[in-house]
Amino acid sequence: MSSEQATLTPMRRRAVDRLLIDYLELPEREQPAWLAQTRRRLPRLGRWLVQLIDDSHTVTLLDESVRRLAGQSVDRMEISVTRLVSGDRLGPWKVIEEVGQGGMGRVYRGQRADGAFEMDVAIKQIGQRRRGLAELLQRECRLLAKLDHPSVTRLVDAGLDDRAGPFLVMEWVEGRDLADWIERQQPDVETRLKHFERIAEAVAHAHQRLIVHGDIKPDNVRIRDDGSVKLMDFGVARLLESSDADQAGMRALTPAFAAPEQRDGENITPASDIWSLGTLLLWLLTGLREDEILAAHPSRLNAGTRLRNQELAAIIEKARAQRPQERYRSIDEFVGDLIRFRLHEPVSVMPSTLAYRAGRFVRRNRVLVGGVGASFLGLSIGLVMTVWMYTQAEKAREQAERHAREVEQIADFQAGQLSRIDVEGMGAGLRHSIFERRDQHLRLEGLDPEVRQQRQTALANALLGVNFTDLAVESLDQHFFRHGLETIQDQFHDQPIIRARLLQTLAEAARDVGVLELARQAQDEALDLREQNLGRRHVDSLKSRGEAANLAVLEGDYERALRSLEEVSRDRQETLGPDHPDTLGALNDLGTVNHYLNELETALAQYSRALAGRQRILGEEHPDTLASMLHIGVLHRWRGEYDLAMTFQRPALDGFRNVLGEDDPKTIGATSQMGYLLAEQGQLEAALPYIQASKHAYRRTLGDRHPQTLYTISDVGVMLLRMGRTEEAGPYLKRALDGRVDMLGPDHPHVSFSLDFMSHYHERMGDFEQAERNLRELIALRTQLLSATHSRTAIAMRRLGEALQQVGRTEEAIEWAGRAARNLTDTEGANHPQTVQAWISKARALLHAEQYERALEAASQAVDGSKATWPQGDRLVGQALRTRAMARIGLWDLAEAEADFLVAWDNLVNSVGETNADSRELAGDIASFYRQWQRLDPDGSHEAPVQRWAERAGDQ
Repeated sequence: MSSEQATLTPMRRRAVDRLLIDYLELPEREQPAWLAQTRRRLPRLGRWLVQLIDDSHTVTLLDESVRRLAGQSVDRMEISVTRLVSGDRLGPWKVIEEVGQGGMGRVYRGQRADGAFEMDVAIKQIGQRRRGLAELLQRECRLLAKLDHPSVTRLVDAGLDDRAGPFLVMEWVEGRDLADWIERQQPDVETRLKHFERIAEAVAHAHQRLIVHGDIKPDNVRIRDDGSVKLMDFGVARLLESSDADQAGMRALTPAFAAPEQRDGENITPASDIWSLGTLLLWLLTGLREDEILAAHPSRLNAGTRLRNQELAAIIEKARAQRPQERYRSIDEFVGDLIRFRLHEPVSVMPSTLAYRAGRFVRRNRVLVGGVGASFLGLSIGLVMTVWMYTQAEKAREQAERHAREVEQIADFQAGQLSRIDVEGMGAGLRHSIFERRDQHLRLEGLDPEVRQQRQTALANALLGVNFTDLAVESLDQHFFRHGLETIQDQFHDQPIIRARLLQTLAEAARDVGVLELARQAQDEALDLREQNLGRRHVDSLKSRGEAANLAVLEGDYERALRSLEEVSRDRQETLGPDHPDTLGALNDLGTVNHYLNELETALAQYSRALAGRQRILGEEHPDTLASMLHIGVLHRWRGEYDLAMTFQRPALDGFRNVLGEDDPKTIGATSQMGYLLAEQGQLEAALPYIQASKHAYRRTLGDRHPQTLYTISDVGVMLLRMGRTEEAGPYLKRALDGRVDMLGPDHPHVSFSLDFMSHYHERMGDFEQAERNLRELIALRTQLLSATHSRTAIAMRRLGEALQQVGRTEEAIEWAGRAARNLTDTEGANHPQTVQAWISKARALLHAEQYERALEAASQAVDGSKATWPQGDRLVGQALRTRAMARIGLWDLAEAEADFLVAWDNLVNSVGETNADSRELAGDIASFYRQWQRLDPDGSHEAPVQRWAERAGDQ
């Protein structure tokens, strides 16, 4: 390789490739002038481009092994300007022979020529060049790669050649085209219809993946020797479309089979394919020439009996309706009518008269009504012997059809009822029934009204501790959900689609009221049924997969939920599109799981994309849009960005109240989140009513044992704890812990929250031994759920060190605080507030051990970390400086200690004010410091500082 060649860097190589593509897209007559201009403008790249054009005629756009040939020397290939001949090559493909010519250009049979693998292919020239065709080829080919159906011809490669022009490489299909097959085989109507159904199924497969064919016609259908059907040239219609005014691309299509809107130059849609399929069916059954088809009416059918003509004509007329909205809504609906036609069942496009249904019955039951002749004579023969049998059979058929309709109605009804389960109302009704029956019994005893009232009052007092919503949930679990699960599995065992639908609704209803074990059982079965019968990417299967992931979140299995939602999000985007509400919902749910896993940047990006899509598709006031706003606000609160959080949370709460009302679960959740935000800003008195209101609403609507109720019960306890009302907080925190262990199991993440809060409670109550037990359980659980080095595990380690320090176990305290500090430094960085707090805890433990040098080192780590990212007014800076000052006192570095104390004071006062308890405590420490200094240096210069700081500390 020459020295010049050695300078072809990857960046230059990509630039030359791009220039080569631009060159190949030009008409041949324009190429010399463009090349000369490029060489003047880009002389170095131009030299490489000339060599590349001389060395390699072809750029293939899908095969990377071929792309790499562009920088190598290959034998010069002589290719005819307009026609390829045997032996010519297009990149890795060798032409064997020309096999045809069509609107798009010539078609050749070819083979793989570079030895990578053996494969016969069809090479199709596209009879035009234009700018941007390379990108269009790549984009369309990636889209078509989604197609995986036995009746769809695969597209293998695509490229540009300097003489042959643009080309496609497709799977080679042996066999005959549809017209040749009909001429040679002369198949009956039944066989023609079966083959047509396979063609339609291939198109339906593409429609499910948001791909339209756009050029369905006999030339694009091939029948193989084994009888299988192949539909060719998917996506070619789009590749041939041109932005030029001469509509060159339109001439490549066959007008006789192109839908009216397609002939008018409008966008191709699935409805366009349905029109083309209807026209193909008309051609298939009538043998009309292409020039006769556009003016032909379906009544020209020449197959079968007169009644059969009417049915096929009606089916084709429906498919070929002039207006797209009047055609069949889907290919499945179209094919369904054809299948019913073949089975001699009533088709949807015929009027549902008694005579018509009777004729279909006779056709299906020839023996029953007297032999083959009856199939032509129908009911007109009036045979008395058949009347009774026909009547009974027709009744049975009508009953079967009615039963099918009733099953659908039952499914709809059950879905509606389960989605509106009101456990609060059920509980209230249960309580009312108890008192009403008690009153009736007292009346029968003949007691006077005053005595009856006294006894009712006594009953009410006895039931004060009973949550009737809980009783309603237990009743639903035992007598409705479990019985319903058994009934669905028994009654619909041979109807898997209906069974899956009922099970999915049952799973969601059970989950919403907190019956998680049964919800999981029903959810898993619904998902299995849908995937087996509909496929993983069917919209119903995607729904079940998403709901299964959401249930995993409630169960605390965040990693499982994350994996599932990543797959669901990707599949929904590919199947439904990026802006479909279901796709946006999966994206938002994915953000929630990443939020739980503390992947805040990832979660924020996913929430934000979901919000933007929902605002655009659903509008500002849709509950889903409001939910995304709320989630973003909560995430900003977690990051300490309180003002930003309020800009999202406040409008979300107001929106839920206006759209859904006060008692909707979404409104209740937004209310509690507002309480948390106010609490984080130090507004505890203002926050408490929000949390209490949420607790009361959840208890009333979901019962005491529901996970969401337990969450808010715990939150009330935490709020009281932060307000210094420690004794009041205890019962709430204990109830939440016991309820979570009972309902969710001892290994659930919510149990870890409760253990954390209970340790705080016991510390405040002075019971450090119990706090230590709680914290050791917490560390073990978080290690199991997260990891030993996870930030939340490290925070628990720090707090265990602090609890051990309280009971004088200093060496253990140093060890646990040190482990926490190291882990947090590794996982969160030296500047994270939790890392700073861990270094402070270690420094304080070292102070107690009188290891002042090590304490100074740890405290300095905390000071450096807190100052790096946190504002000077933050209390964390003050804590770090105060701790370092204490270490310096131990080392007799009093001037440096004084400086740290004064800066710490300024930071704390700026953060919380002079009258705050923390400020008074720090003032007391500073007064003590000056007293000690005065004793060491009794010159009287420290008397005024002692007095001043003692007054600030409130020390009289």
